[in-house]
Amino acid sequence: MPPPKRGQASFAKKKVEVDPEEEKRKKAEYDAAQKKKRLEAAKRFSVGGTVDLAEFMDDDPDMSVTAKLQQVMSTAKESGLKVQQIFSYFKPNGKLEGDITPEDFGAAMHKLGWKCTDEQLKTLLDDFDEDGNGTISIEEFQAYCYQIPNIAWKAERLRWQREQEAEKKRKEEAKKKRRSRKSSAGEKTGVEEEEEVDPGPPPPTPVEQIYEGQKPLWKTKQMLCIKIGYAEEKNCLAISCKDAEENLFPPVFLDASKILQAKGSEFEALIEEDIEKKEKSGNKKLEDSAKAIVAKEVTRQAMADFTLKRLITSKADPLILEVKLLGSDGALDLDTLVLKENPNVELLPVLNETEAPSAEDFANQIGAVAAERDKVAAEREEVAKALRRVKQALDAFKVGKGWKDMNTRERCVFLLQRFGVRHVITKVEKMLETSPTYAALLEEQAAKRAKAARKK
Repeated sequence: MPPPKRGQASFAKKKVEVDPEEEKRKKAEYDAAQKKKRLEAAKRFSVGGTVDLAEFMDDDPDMSVTAKLQQVMSTAKESGLKVQQIFSYFKPNGKLEGDITPEDFGAAMHKLGWKCTDEQLKTLLDDFDEDGNGTISIEEFQAYCYQIPNIAWKAERLRWQREQEAEKKRKEEAKKKRRSRKSSAGEKTGVEEEEEVDPGPPPPTPVEQIYEGQKPLWKTKQMLCIKIGYAEEKNCLAISCKDAEENLFPPVFLDASKILQAKGSEFEALIEEDIEKKEKSGNKKLEDSAKAIVAKEVTRQAMADFTLKRLITSKADPLILEVKLLGSDGALDLDTLVLKENPNVELLPVLNETEAPSAEDFANQIGAVAAERDKVAAEREEVAKALRRVKQALDAFKVGKGWKDMNTRERCVFLLQRFGVRHVITKVEKMLETSPTYAALLEEQAAKRAKAARKK
């Protein structure tokens, strides 16, 4: 085609010449900026700061939520983040302890700026959750990451597999060396080597029974038969439970160290009070060994009382036990108190010989409580009368004259009043020693003193 004449417009598109070197330079600058951005984010994460995984995400509206999540995790891995670091992003406050709950997962997706429906979140969780317990463990999270079709995760998976194989090989070699040493020792002594037997899993840690009894639940009309065992070695409480219809509840395990930490001052006050009571009744000081026995008994009883007061059945399923903290428990956290699985401790069998409670049974229990309340009120009145008599007797000492200034008649009256005071005080002291109401008053005073000490 001949070139156009002067004055004629050319309809041919002008060819834009692109400098290959300039294009290469711009691409290199863009890649360097992206790399710097990712490295800065990884650095902030590694020193304990909070990194936003959205920094690793390219905004592509056509990508599915699953593809976006895998792309973010792949880019984060390429930037040097470890599985544990990415896992902690999905946990509150970046903690590694515990599994990722559906609430934690939804909050993490919200932080990434993705508005997922409940169905989408469930689909994603099912991709992670291999055992189907509704949560994501660190092992399940790692297994999911290793299946992402990305070169960085493939390399990480191969490295992990090599480490596992090397560890397995090392154990086999160590086992061979032990066998060879045993074999050589057997040749010298003339004793044949016995074949190693796999001991299997360790037996469960035995527990000490600290409570056995029943607990009625007024709202659900249930009568629970409960046994509580304490494994001192693992500092764990194991609760076994049945109802009146022989329905066995899933066991509950509590971290006893958390209870002792939160209620230590209250338990110490109870121990001191019990020691003081025993010393007063025996009119002698207890030895350290006896005090240790008292402290052990009181502590176990206090832990059992703490557990019983907080055991309830689930609103969703009345055959599941739950723990509900009271307002007086302060900063005690259920997530740390209740153990999610058995720490390999023994479970005590529950023998159930009761029948389901009827309305009459509950009415009788209420009547018994009312009768006991009336009895306590009567005992309180008797104690008040005794204290008034003591006050009247003590008023006899209020004499205006001294002994030298008294005449014979006044001295006789004073001596008779003094004898009466001693008689009344002795009588009241004997009555108070056997009064459960007076003992209850002492316990209330001790609890108030302990509470005031904690506030200070």
